[in-house]
Amino acid sequence: MPSDPTRERTISPVSSLQDAIRTRMYNADDPSDASRIFICEHDLQTAWQNHNLNTIFPPTKYSPEEIETIRNRFLRVLSVLIFIGWSSDDLVNKFRSQFLRAGGREDNDLPIDKEKLKFLDASFYMFWQYQFAFCPAIILESGNSHIQRIERNRRLPFSGKPVEVGGGAYGRVSQVTIAPRCLRHMENSTENFKSMLVACKTYTNENSAEDFHRESQTLDILKEGLKGSKRVMQHIASIIHGNNFMILLPLAQHGDLEIFLRGGYKPGADTRYNQKIYDFDKTFRDLAFEETLHKALLKEMFEIARALVWLHEELYLFGKMDRYLAHLDLKPENILLVQDNHSGTAGLDHPAGKWMLTDFGVSVFDKDTNEKATRVHSIRDVGPRLTSRANRDEVMRGYRGYGPYQPPEVDLEKVDGRKCDVWSLACILCDVLAFAFGRSKALHNFRTLRYDGKDDFFYRARARGSSEDRVRVINSSNTELKSEIRDWFRSHAYFSTHTWVPHYVSIIERALVPGPLERPDMKQIMKGLGSLPIDGHSNPGTLKHLRSSDGLQVSSLQQTQRPSITSIGTATTSSNNFSPVQSTGASMVSRFSFDRTPVELAEQSSAYENGRHQSTSTSSTEPSHFQYGGLPDNCLSAINMPRPQPLRKGSEYKLASRSSPILNSMQSVDAVAMTPTGDKVAFLCGRHIHAYSTRDGSNAGTIDELAPEDMAPHVKWKKMCIANDFAVTYGLNGTEKLIQVREFGTSREVTTIPINFEKEQASDILLSNRDVVVGVYTKWLYLASLSDGESEGLKIGKGTDLTIKAACFSEDGDLLFVWASGEVHHGYLYRMNGVHATLVGEVSYEKAANDSKDFTLWPYESMPACIVHNSNGSTYVIHPNSDPRQQPQKRQSFEILSALVGRVARDNVLICIQKGFIKGQIFEYELSKGTDGRFLIKKSSKGLASVEHSVDKTTKTALGLYEGQLLLILCTMKGEILRYIRKS
Repeated sequence: MPSDPTRERTISPVSSLQDAIRTRMYNADDPSDASRIFICEHDLQTAWQNHNLNTIFPPTKYSPEEIETIRNRFLRVLSVLIFIGWSSDDLVNKFRSQFLRAGGREDNDLPIDKEKLKFLDASFYMFWQYQFAFCPAIILESGNSHIQRIERNRRLPFSGKPVEVGGGAYGRVSQVTIAPRCLRHMENSTENFKSMLVACKTYTNENSAEDFHRESQTLDILKEGLKGSKRVMQHIASIIHGNNFMILLPLAQHGDLEIFLRGGYKPGADTRYNQKIYDFDKTFRDLAFEETLHKALLKEMFEIARALVWLHEELYLFGKMDRYLAHLDLKPENILLVQDNHSGTAGLDHPAGKWMLTDFGVSVFDKDTNEKATRVHSIRDVGPRLTSRANRDEVMRGYRGYGPYQPPEVDLEKVDGRKCDVWSLACILCDVLAFAFGRSKALHNFRTLRYDGKDDFFYRARARGSSEDRVRVINSSNTELKSEIRDWFRSHAYFSTHTWVPHYVSIIERALVPGPLERPDMKQIMKGLGSLPIDGHSNPGTLKHLRSSDGLQVSSLQQTQRPSITSIGTATTSSNNFSPVQSTGASMVSRFSFDRTPVELAEQSSAYENGRHQSTSTSSTEPSHFQYGGLPDNCLSAINMPRPQPLRKGSEYKLASRSSPILNSMQSVDAVAMTPTGDKVAFLCGRHIHAYSTRDGSNAGTIDELAPEDMAPHVKWKKMCIANDFAVTYGLNGTEKLIQVREFGTSREVTTIPINFEKEQASDILLSNRDVVVGVYTKWLYLASLSDGESEGLKIGKGTDLTIKAACFSEDGDLLFVWASGEVHHGYLYRMNGVHATLVGEVSYEKAANDSKDFTLWPYESMPACIVHNSNGSTYVIHPNSDPRQQPQKRQSFEILSALVGRVARDNVLICIQKGFIKGQIFEYELSKGTDGRFLIKKSSKGLASVEHSVDKTTKTALGLYEGQLLLILCTMKGEILRYIRKS
């Protein structure tokens, strides 16, 4: 309803100003906590911009000099009075006598004591309460050990509600936002011009005021000294606010290393993966390539080691040259990941993020005695020391982090803190090694291996007599590295084809020595990491190529001894009776499977030592597996393809309990489709859709039928797509085309996709994992959202000669690839936001004389790349980019003949089902990235299995990945539905 202009003219200047102030206040929309509202000085000045003091204080009653004095010295005081409801008459009649001519009541006097406000009579309490909203504290950032004390009633300039993100034994950690211009650097007076998101660690005081004051006077946080390292994240400010001690730190955009190693999940107390913090593949897209991943991990670990060298040896403090620093609490949670300032996410220079040490644990020690300096405390000590008497002794003793990464000497009174850091860093190096060759799953397996029923430390105490005194020195006679861990990393060194791995393992083995004096120093660790030969491959089982680096040579034990096979993992024998799949010309270097018995593993290792490959299966029924249990996946054998079984009631793939089978050998299948996530498969039979939920795919468990869907009669349905709870079908009703979109379990049609759009007829359909359905036309796409009903048309390209040949979504539905042909071929990449598609990349390729008109697209799982397959066999990888070349590129194609269906797995393997008159074939092609940055299909393949039936263009197929396994559905002309799986 339009506003009443008459009413607008009657609003008084005071009321208008009151509204202007309220709209610029922070936290005013939260009436539950009025003590948090505030307005910054800059925002208050903005509120006054369109308001003239002369409209409040008439010139007939206030002189120009008085008005100027009010503007310069009383604006905040006046704003408080207006905010608490003083009328125009009150201001005109009382302001001169009660404020202007009275002393001690100006802006600079705020906040004014309660007793001095009694002259305000009934409004004195409101003024006293709300004055704090107009003088919020300014957070002072300092380069030295400054601790800012803020009175209890002063408002902290935090906008919005704090979000608790963690806690510990002594305090809680929240995510808070500092309002603009409320953070000021003490040395140069610069301010934050935008809101700043920070982490705030808060401790609550339990001490008396006298103790609290005395302890805070002795504090030295060493911030001035820590400024020299770019990889130690220093805190922004230290604040005492009432009974709370608060430490503000920069917010790590990507959380900590523990979250990174868990694939973007924050660990919880009750589950393995508790809370998803970010999508790992989207945040760290470049890490999809193994070479990039390895280089990034090694570079960041080198930088962490270099930061520790700086703490241990290169930090010099005036007047404290007899001291050294140690971290004493190294663990993945205390290594934070920040994004590269030059890019939006991980960045080109830091594809795994920029890893930073927190300065919470940095402690100062005496070089001669290794005792903690009694009057120099770390920032982590500040909270416990200032706020709790009970914790003071522990702080004085020198806090050492407890947990899996603790060194064996953690309980001794005097230790060399630097050697403690060496042990803990080596433990983290083990975690990173597991992640490098198997991501979070391999890390989980390694940590499970580490647990011996009592703890998951890296060491264990040797058996001692009951009368033995308390251990005063840690050495190999009373403490040992767990043999399971030693065998684990030695197996990496022995079997890996990567030249850097044995050298990396040598660094770990030298550092994980029980006796602190026998460990290398951090500088040796840093130099060892910095000189790793990270390029190229070598034959497994030989370490002769390693260079010595500052005393970190590979020991003779490593050079001559194989890892202990029996202790690497639990040996199991498969009960499957399928024939093994043999490699056809592919390198069988370092095939190593945890699913073989110790005898078989030893035989296999012996075969490689003798320089030859031979099958170690004890019978023809032994399967081979892809395993990701911590070893490099290129050291593992081929895909497990169980013998196909018909999909019938009571067979390997069971139907839900029904009176009769839904799908039997007499019923033909017109189309089969699988969801992008592989959790559902659906069969289109006549006018019925039978959808099934796949479960327990690792051992071919059961398949449960969802409610069947009845489609429109008298239609020859040709194609079907499914995703989440929706199915879209495309068919012919005589000469007319028809598209239907249905939701499983309901009889309703969700939305309508036009057969004709922009004078073009639909030729194909797509459905994304984000519930966007697409009609494909000649030059147009029609996109409709199944969640909010939005729809939009999208014209492809700028030329008039283009015709869309194929289109597909990425697995997560974030990307849309379109392949179009004209004078040349064009590839387009769109980023999806609902139905809105933004062009983010394009590429063009020369046409070949023998190109047919039929194309198929197979997208990568996480990379912005796609495989184009022409029905003539020509197959190549396209990578649309934001800066396409002016001239069409020459494609680097590889011929894959008779491919019926394909799927890219983990961005490095293409699986194809190829036609065969008697037997179909399942082939694997390796994908890689060339030296020019372009994606390639290597000219070698592995014949993984034969399909025991004829496979031709009439065979209906679906190929997908579900919970880490490849799932292939084949529907034969006989009506049999066969299922193949492979563990990946």
